[in-house]
Amino acid sequence: MRASSRPSLTGSFVAFTISVVVVVVLCLAYFIHGQSQRALDGALDRAVRLRTQAASKEIARTLHADWRDLTFLAQAIAKRPEDAQALMDGMRGDGNRVAWIGYAGVDGTVQAATGGMLLGANVKKQPWFQSGLMGGFGSDVHDAKLLASLMQKGDEPLRFIQLALPIPGPDGPPQGVLGMHIRADWLHTYVRELAQSMGVDLFLIAPDGSVSVASRPTSQENFAAISRVAAVGVARSMRMTDSDGSTRFAALVPNVTYGDLPNFGWHMVGKINTQSLLAVVEDLRVGALTMAAVAALTIAALCAAYQALFLRPLVRLVGVAHRIAHGSPERPPAPTSTKEAALLADAAVLLQRADSPPPGGHHGPDPLPPA
Repeated sequence: MRASSRPSLTGSFVAFTISVVVVVVLCLAYFIHGQSQRALDGALDRAVRLRTQAASKEIARTLHADWRDLTFLAQAIAKRPEDAQALMDGMRGDGNRVAWIGYAGVDGTVQAATGGMLLGANVKKQPWFQSGLMGGFGSDVHDAKLLASLMQKGDEPLRFIQLALPIPGPDGPPQGVLGMHIRADWLHTYVRELAQSMGVDLFLIAPDGSVSVASRPTSQENFAAISRVAAVGVARSMRMTDSDGSTRFAALVPNVTYGDLPNFGWHMVGKINTQSLLAVVEDLRVGALTMAAVAALTIAALCAAYQALFLRPLVRLVGVAHRIAHGSPERPPAPTSTKEAALLADAAVLLQRADSPPPGGHHGPDPLPPA
């Protein structure tokens, strides 16, 4: 192969520099993209899981306060039944949250109730009464037709959450049941405000898999997806795609309960949109890629400086040595770059001296004497 067809030292170094810069940029870009995606997934997973757990605990803790008040009221009525009406009215307050509290005897007849509502009515067939006779009871959101008929003001149907427990009798068996009806519209408002404050969408799932309370309106397709998540029945988090195509992370809390609060049979599903953290991650990606570009330019600048300080003088010296080998009388420049350049310059000088004729004009070995 002719020398002119071989790659030059400068050209090969430039190709090497470009290859290094390209590999560094591609590796950093791949690493940054992969790490940022994993960081985003991990952050969303933790966020939705912890926030959903906190929301379910907060809802259960709020209802547990009502359960504790109801327990206190049952004990007070057991001791002084004549104080039942006053205690119930005081506990009900303005009625915006607790709609009704009533005490029914073992025959199902309501003996005391807030506002006198359902007083004297028989509630023996009501689920809250039947379950309350056997122990603590909590129901999912549902209709209460007897009470709703007395409180209905508009076209919107009234729905309630029910709590009930037996009132202990003096001889052991219960002497009646104490029930509390909590407005479902209060629970809807509470869940919606809680979801807004925590930055997640919250869904209370009934025991039959339907969505009892949702913090925002959603499509039937999304309801079905949420129900499938709840059907798993164990605490977990996962990625979901909504009907609008947006990607969300979801977490399931299998039991919404606190302390000795009766089990309503609720699951809670929380969802968080990836868009909430995507802008932050994109800023981090842009910053990291900018730093990668700066690093690549720095590598290129250092390589260019190396070429100017070390390779270019060596290339010039090689050219001079080549011309000297072909009879040029020029002197090689004094090397200032590397040890190798100095050795090459010395070799060129020695080569030049070897090609110079000795003093007197004689060149070559002495002739042999005649025979």
